[in-house]
Amino acid sequence: MKNSNFKKLMMLFKKDLMNLKFESLILLGLIVVGYSLIIFRVQATDDMMKAAIIGNLSFLLFLGTLLIIFIRSFSLVSSEWKNNTLYMIMPLPVKGKSIFLSKILAITTQTVVISGVSLAFLTIVWTSIIGLSEVQEMLNAFMINSSEFFSEYKGEITKVIITGFFSFISLIVTVFFSSVVGRMFKKMSGFITFITFLLTNYVIAKITSITYKFSGIESSIQNGTSVEASIEIFSTQQFWFYNILTIIVTLGLFFATTYLYDKKVEL
Repeated sequence: MKNSNFKKLMMLFKKDLMNLKFESLILLGLIVVGYSLIIFRVQATDDMMKAAIIGNLSFLLFLGTLLIIFIRSFSLVSSEWKNNTLYMIMPLPVKGKSIFLSKILAITTQTVVISGVSLAFLTIVWTSIIGLSEVQEMLNAFMINSSEFFSEYKGEITKVIITGFFSFISLIVTVFFSSVVGRMFKKMSGFITFITFLLTNYVIAKITSITYKFSGIESSIQNGTSVEASIEIFSTQQFWFYNILTIIVTLGLFFATTYLYDKKVEL
């Protein structure tokens, strides 16, 4: 049974990746066009200035790409009702848990691939504009300085990566939950989805804030605490508290989403 469920999950995952293929190709095309414009537009004579301009423009391009992926994730749920592709490729009905888990895996895979391609193009653009030898010198200087930084602050960097990952998954699950709630209504489905998304995030923020107060954990930013000797984005206690709370809320939203989806399909 477990093997069968895994095979179904992989089939759904491949289907969702294929559904994202056209969009991914468009995003890759935008990245190529964007970096091509950067190559022809950067006119600064100083290498450091060139590197700064390329870095800033690349960051804006990357944020725009993530925004497109985020907006597109809203339509992944509605497509199941529009196309009915799920029941055409699967011999048996599939529960909502497998459906949404495959979509989370597909969006995460797409984001990782697009991020990797953006980083590769950024390296190519830097090399073509600044020059390979200059880039190597910058990288060597960066590695010398960053090795000490990473060794000293690797704990904080790990916290940021883990927190960012769970926050990303929570955001995607919130999108799916809002989309399913919106599909429960025949009229103004898109508007209801948008309002549900905003309200859900507001409620999550309130739950986090209230729980923080009752737990006695206070943010160092709210207390005005400054850290001179070392950088501490949030304490270990805050890190565990926030991520455990995020996981609990995300799981609650995930199971609520699958329950509503299954009920909608049954109707």
